[in-house]
Amino acid sequence: DGKKVIRPSIPVYIMTSALTHRWIVEHLEANNFFGLPSRDVFLFSQPVTPVLDLHGQLIPQSLGGEFAHAPGGPGQVLRALQASSLLEQMRDRGVDGMHILGTDNLLARVLDPIFIGFCRDLEVDCATKVVQRVDVAEDVEIFAVRQGKVSTNYADVEESAYGVEHSEVPAKVLQARNSAGDLGFGGLINASYMSLSFAEDVVGRPTRTHKVLRTVPFLDFQLEPLDPELEELAPVWPTVAQAPALPSNSKGPTPMGVPPGGWPPEKPSADFVCQRALQAAGMEVRTHCGAEPGLHQEAWRCDVHLDGDGPRAVVRVRQGSPGPTHLDNSLIGTSGAEIASSELAIRHQLKCSLVVPCRPNAIVLESSVLDYFAYTDRAVALQVDRNREYAPINASSGWHAPQSARRALHKLHSSWVQPAGVTLESAGNASAVLEISPLASYDGEGVPALLAERGLVESSVELPLHITGEGEQAYSSPSSSPGKQPGGDLAGGAWDDGPLAVDELDTKPFYLQEYPQRPPMSRSHAPRFPKGPPLKETSIIGTESEEVPGVLSSRTERLAQVKCCGDPVIVPKPVKVGLLSEK
Repeated sequence: DGKKVIRPSIPVYIMTSALTHRWIVEHLEANNFFGLPSRDVFLFSQPVTPVLDLHGQLIPQSLGGEFAHAPGGPGQVLRALQASSLLEQMRDRGVDGMHILGTDNLLARVLDPIFIGFCRDLEVDCATKVVQRVDVAEDVEIFAVRQGKVSTNYADVEESAYGVEHSEVPAKVLQARNSAGDLGFGGLINASYMSLSFAEDVVGRPTRTHKVLRTVPFLDFQLEPLDPELEELAPVWPTVAQAPALPSNSKGPTPMGVPPGGWPPEKPSADFVCQRALQAAGMEVRTHCGAEPGLHQEAWRCDVHLDGDGPRAVVRVRQGSPGPTHLDNSLIGTSGAEIASSELAIRHQLKCSLVVPCRPNAIVLESSVLDYFAYTDRAVALQVDRNREYAPINASSGWHAPQSARRALHKLHSSWVQPAGVTLESAGNASAVLEISPLASYDGEGVPALLAERGLVESSVELPLHITGEGEQAYSSPSSSPGKQPGGDLAGGAWDDGPLAVDELDTKPFYLQEYPQRPPMSRSHAPRFPKGPPLKETSIIGTESEEVPGVLSSRTERLAQVKCCGDPVIVPKPVKVGLLSEK
């Protein structure tokens, strides 16, 4: 009608940590914030805490004294928002509700109008989504109701919603089933709603800490006899403290290790440079070698070449081999200090290996958003369809693996195109999937018309296929040749440049530490946003606006209905909601 369309402004808050902040900022800037106005995207960082192994010891991440750290989990979101003054900014912007989502769920429904309408109609302080668990052993947080004693004459017990880690749940509760034969307790999918007033009220209250098992790559140090070629270079030293550094021999082989005490001291970095580099190396090892090292094997092990003259350390990630997490002569463990102080350290060199475990090897202290649910009696859970809303990616195999999430996405999007008579052909390639961009359709709406515009109705299409939205560029990966080995194409995330020459160091992909110089890093957590075209901001959501996937328009809000006790519930009024994402 000639009216100017005004796009509503929805603030997006992304929680990072010192380990991921720079990567996330650079990824958003490189992709122009995926079409979002940069002024509506806010990044804030949560604190990190040391990680312990299963024996209660610190996990080494560098040769100079850095140890593994990890963020405190989704439960840190409120404190991190308050520390960065973003809670106060939300109030100033007129936000009165938050939709908190985890970034590991491929099918997460951002700003789900049904869920938010459900919460607003019931006027609850907080709510969460749950799904049916697929198996007793599935590692997912359990939703339950906790009963506690109260000192009052009007009640004997107090009930509150509660989230319990899978490792903390008794076996009897995990195996409990309902009358239909399904598992009785639902699993949380890290999708919650919380009113801003409730968040401001409980942000300073204490929450309990959960012990969560995680898989963390680390460096394993061991003492071994000197290499025969380097025996003449090492004089006899009476104590470890007097051990000189082994000089590198340009005419001989590259040294594999250094004498104990021969590595220069290093001041730990506040930016966790070594740990981030180690995580990148671990991902490359899993990409090239695979997720599982084999039967009766615990981890992938890669040799680390140490050069005390540099000093530098290079990991040969493409020559990983299966093995145990710790060797008999490892300095990590209960007997490590005894080995290091014994006579074995004399005329022995310190060698190092990168260990990428395939099973949890560390204990991380985390908190949950549901820990705050104990402070209100107006907290509810909404059970949703798992096939439509939950496909996590937080494991290398099983129900939460990337392959499982891709199949779930393909199955959901295939159900959107099948009513239009579209036949999908994969040519025997099980990994070929159909993906419909969220910029094209939020929940399958408009797909028949989109297919008709592109001439795909009542047709047969070959997979893989990515249906893009308006103005979006399609991504195409180069097809691998028939004789190419797995992992040799860009789509697989790795490459192969042929066999290595004798005594050649593998530095592509590589893990490299340079001392004392470090890669240039920004020590500020303030994101560097490029300036974009000015956009008019609306005070509330609900004006006549452009249909944007993931945005609550007034029409969508008026039509959003949920079933509650058999009666339809209509969302009574528009609401401005901030989006939270945890990384």
